Amino acid sequence: MENVYDLNYSEDALLTRVLFLSSDIKLNVFVEDIDKEYEYEELFERLLPSSIEIGCIFPTGGKLRLEEAYHLFGTTNDYGKTFFIADGDFDLALERDIIIADNFIYLDRYNIESFLIHKETIIKFMRPKLKKTFSETKKTIKYDEWLNCIVPYFEKLFSLHYVVQKNCHEIENVKRGYSRFLLSNGLPKEEEYIKYLNEISTYVPNVENEVYDSIIKLRNIYSTGLFVCGKYYIGSLKLYLNTFLRKKLSDDDIRSALLSGFDLSVLSKLRQKIFSYLVME
Repeated sequence: MENVYDLNYSEDALLTRVLFLSSDIKLNVFVEDIDKEYEYEELFERLLPSSIEIGCIFPTGGKLRLEEAYHLFGTTNDYGKTFFIADGDFDLALERDIIIADNFIYLDRYNIESFLIHKETIIKFMRPKLKKTFSETKKTIKYDEWLNCIVPYFEKLFSLHYVVQKNCHEIENVKRGYSRFLLSNGLPKEEEYIKYLNEISTYVPNVENEVYDSIIKLRNIYSTGLFVCGKYYIGSLKLYLNTFLRKKLSDDDIRSALLSGFDLSVLSKLRQKIFSYLVME
């Protein structure tokens, strides 16, 4: 059952109560991603007040292991305060069984990277590299043009991934990665999408109609563009920005810049869920 504080208390009220209860709250966090503990540490440093100490960040290597870890460590107080963060993936759309608990959250976007994309942060990141002012950098990289081009393409691609997971989950889908579906400048490589679509058409009749219907369904559940894996956006953005630079960027370069500057308000549900859990009697 969800904590009543989620319904009755604002985020500010929850934070006030957290600070009142303790000046040194220790929280252990379980996540899916391996070797990304430092990223979650930086995220929590920005997201949570300093009075909440993140004791350990435990990567489990996948959602099934994360859910197993919850049943081992998250249902009692024997291990202190523990909180579990799962990627959203297509769980809602596929109507998968989920854990409902005060200390377990499924993100409302595909994964944590899906929250990071942020225009102003990227312009500030590119400003010293291009040695231009903010307004000049904005005009040069044309961030909005890139985003308006890539979002519809990725929505189409991820709707196809969704159709595959729903109908023939044994076929590789999201793990195909972003690189095969993009040109060297980070923009859509339509012929690869068509190749993938034709491959799936041997398993799913009228697959194009299925993809179209799925886009509508996924937008209604997650909102436009939010059901796309953030790693795809980061990969596309890296390739696109590299067209303006001699010294090429890596995915980690983009991730690091975004982590330090993305808009935290998009994670307000996560923050409030943590606050709600911490003030439980």
